[in-house]
Amino acid sequence: MINHLNVQNFSAYGVVLHENPERSVQPDSAWQLLEDLEVGEDLSHLYRLTSGELLIELRDGVALLSVSFQSDLTDLKTFLLDKKVVLNHPLNFCIQALNDRCHVMLWVKPGESHCSRLIAEDLDSELLHKPLQVLPRFNILCIYTLFYQEKDRGFRFNGERHPFWELTYVDKASLVTEVDGKRFKLQQGDAIFYSPGQFHCQYSDAEVAANFITVTFGMAMQDESLITNQVFHLKREQVDILNRILREKDNPSYFTDDLILCYLKELVITLVRSNLQVSPVQTLENHLRINVEKDMISRAMSYIHLNLNNKISIAEIAAEVHVSPSYVSAVFKRRQGMTLVEYITHVKLEKSKDMIREGNLNLTEIAKALGFNSVHYYSRLFKTKYSISPSEYSRAIR
Repeated sequence: MINHLNVQNFSAYGVVLHENPERSVQPDSAWQLLEDLEVGEDLSHLYRLTSGELLIELRDGVALLSVSFQSDLTDLKTFLLDKKVVLNHPLNFCIQALNDRCHVMLWVKPGESHCSRLIAEDLDSELLHKPLQVLPRFNILCIYTLFYQEKDRGFRFNGERHPFWELTYVDKASLVTEVDGKRFKLQQGDAIFYSPGQFHCQYSDAEVAANFITVTFGMAMQDESLITNQVFHLKREQVDILNRILREKDNPSYFTDDLILCYLKELVITLVRSNLQVSPVQTLENHLRINVEKDMISRAMSYIHLNLNNKISIAEIAAEVHVSPSYVSAVFKRRQGMTLVEYITHVKLEKSKDMIREGNLNLTEIAKALGFNSVHYYSRLFKTKYSISPSEYSRAIR
């Protein structure tokens, strides 16, 4: 995917110059024009900066700048080149047009900079050829049928095979299905996929009247084993997706068909994810517990934001939300993917960036205002998170 070109993202490779033309560095007598390029979508403009600095200036069009420290391009990273940049580390770089053509100028400092052209065909790598767009891993191509079925007790369907996919979800009671001779018992809330060409039959016990949803559809998926020959038990969120599909079918509006296809794709993705990332804790959670924990986390976050100028302890947060420190810490980590301490540091550092941009306080005053032990401790945390020191960040945005 194409990365946003800003001070933080690009700090490992060079300097992003100011977006305001009146405040940005302009090529002067210290710079010499190396190349004035009309760049296409091919890989012909591939370079190696060995030493010194190189200024890249986009004059027209939409361009991509790919940079890599490794000769085999295994660490390649691509940015949208919408600002002037100065490369100041030895690295490989490539300039391409996002579409059609663009106009780019390369500037170097005579006697200091050394930049040479590379030949893309000499590289044993296809990394530069990989698509940079966000592309689907699989596609729901179409839906043939979408039925809600209410069957009598002891119903039996003798079976079939067909060249498209089928999904069965049991809404009430239970259902037995056989897939290529293998038997599965589906309880209420269970679903199963039949892949193209799989023989399958369905039936219920003599005293059971099953209700189920059947969807037949076309789908392009490379790894069919992710969803075939297994039973999925749907969570509430996944049942909600099915209900949205049925509501759209019964109450059509603008782009109803497109929305149903999107919902079905969302359902498949969430089922695959839940199957690959099974969490015992999540399995035990009920709806009430989820709401209670979300509310607790929301109140903890509010307390943190309201007390950024203080040293915030876990005990204080726990007292605010009326639970033990260990419990709020465990829930926060599980729900947010980071510890409370990490979140407090993240929020304070983000706030410090706003304060640096406002320019009303120096770094020592900012560190004190946000409750850091010292400006040196604050600077260390800032550089660890953003790969750039607060003072460097301040200079870069001025």
